[in-house]
Amino acid sequence: MKTEMAIRSDEPGAKWEAVDTRARNFVIASARIAAGLLWLANLHWKVPPNFGQDTGGGLYKYTRSAVDNPVWGVWSSITERVILPNFHLFGWIVILTDGTLAVLLLLGYRTRLAALVGAFNTIPIFLSVLYYDKSAEWPWSYAMIFFLHLMLFAVPAGEHSQGIDTALRAGRSARDRAFLVLGGIAVIVGLVGLYLSRDLDFATRQVAFFGHAKWELKLIWFNGLAAVLTIAFGVAFIMGARYRVIGLVASGGFAVMALVVLVQQHWNNVSKGAPAVVGTASNAAFWAMFALAGTVMIRADRRQR
Repeated sequence: MKTEMAIRSDEPGAKWEAVDTRARNFVIASARIAAGLLWLANLHWKVPPNFGQDTGGGLYKYTRSAVDNPVWGVWSSITERVILPNFHLFGWIVILTDGTLAVLLLLGYRTRLAALVGAFNTIPIFLSVLYYDKSAEWPWSYAMIFFLHLMLFAVPAGEHSQGIDTALRAGRSARDRAFLVLGGIAVIVGLVGLYLSRDLDFATRQVAFFGHAKWELKLIWFNGLAAVLTIAFGVAFIMGARYRVIGLVASGGFAVMALVVLVQQHWNNVSKGAPAVVGTASNAAFWAMFALAGTVMIRADRRQR
């Protein structure tokens, strides 16, 4: 009897602890996703193969700022003597690094490693653009980005980030849910993309963006073909929750889409105002996210048999 009473008296505390745990998990997962969106949203203006070197804009403009508006002499010298003479290679390194960070942080896969790399990736950006426009750049923004990533690094992998790291440590049912959630995201984004591209030719280099211009949340870009394929492979991804072979096919489809669009390098945005050239790396990262998630989850299933 005393034991029963003790358990009952402890129930409110246990319930509060459960609510507190869910709230903390939600906040940490939201911070992780926000960090991933930060890298994803800043891929579109890094346009291969010249990355702005031919026009003096884009990535070249901000990289060149480390020389024209030096923050630290050592970094200015490295930029002038090493980076700028090899700028095309540097541009591809930036795209692959930023895209990989977007994929890993949005998924919550290898979260601590991605967070640590993201923190240190902020440093050269800070040293390049801080004095580019003194009236527009706010130093504390880079400090917040840096410490946001360090905070995510400090969180034990898989415990609170509620991403693929968590699903990999849990049983198959957790990965089933991950297939359903990720597939649902792909379908929803594809449907919105299909609506946005309704006035465009079905398969074209002209695309409409999925995002909000004023918030600089220009995430991904769609023509009708890209939207339909995203929906189709998203549905297949959902089916992968029950039939892993279909999930594997969907993962392969997303991987092919990511590779093709990355090779394509750029599109013309016609959704707002005059046409503007935009990079395809944001789409490549978005589709690569599903390809990676499906692959690692299916591998985890096989290991746990």
